[in-house]
Amino acid sequence: MRSLHFTLSICAAALLSAPVFAARSSTVPSDILAANNQYTLYLQNTKVDYAETGGSHGAAPGLADTENGNIGGFGLSASSMSDWALGNDYLQFDFNYSTGHTGYIGSLQHSNAGYGSLVSSSTADIYNYSFRYGKGISVLKQSMLTPYVEIGHHRWERGLSATQEETYSHNYAGFGLLLQTAPVSKLVLDADLFYGRTFQSKMSTNQYTLTEATLGNSSFKRYGVGADYAFSQRFHGKISYSHESYSYGISGVNSYGYYEPNSTTKNSIYRVGIGYAF
Repeated sequence: MRSLHFTLSICAAALLSAPVFAARSSTVPSDILAANNQYTLYLQNTKVDYAETGGSHGAAPGLADTENGNIGGFGLSASSMSDWALGNDYLQFDFNYSTGHTGYIGSLQHSNAGYGSLVSSSTADIYNYSFRYGKGISVLKQSMLTPYVEIGHHRWERGLSATQEETYSHNYAGFGLLLQTAPVSKLVLDADLFYGRTFQSKMSTNQYTLTEATLGNSSFKRYGVGADYAFSQRFHGKISYSHESYSYGISGVNSYGYYEPNSTTKNSIYRVGIGYAF
């Protein structure tokens, strides 16, 4: 995990210094070029939809517990499109952090009451890092299609109570397609599709019965739409919506007989921000 954080940090440093040395692409529509060469600060809301399911090792099938709710946060990103290597080379680095409370529904331990017998709230702190590289391809006079590769890291710190904490994390990598179009002057609309795989998925906790567990990996899917509007040559307004989904597979059983069950996560992310075009 440290090596991935180091790699993302190096990529971010290279991206932030890139505009000083790279030549601007002359084949990209000017509005799209301005949208792709920006530093952006944004606020975000993440709607969390997490569910653990039973049915393994004698556990009752169906829902075991869920976490749902909206948590606020902020993010920073930097992107650049220039003629570096292949032409219309596209780089983007993104970091975001969200914190708040989610509603927890589960079951009382050491009882047969089942799902729904325990209702409370949990604290949530979510960190995301990602880096992507792509090549823009002009498809129409005012449109561009950019295939890209992306690598990233996700970390969710889940506080079930004052004394019980769990941290879920994974890395991911995959391929995406970004379609951008400029229907009118100063406005750029985009649609984004991504498919990848998680790896190095794990859960750690402060409970002595299961301090750390290796989780099964899964596909990672994301789609989104957004808009960029140039209020001036330098300052832009940005809005976006994206939805992502992935799963964690069941862990092995430890010497105490405890394990981490299967789970699914679906996050809807809404962003509004301001960008500075360079």
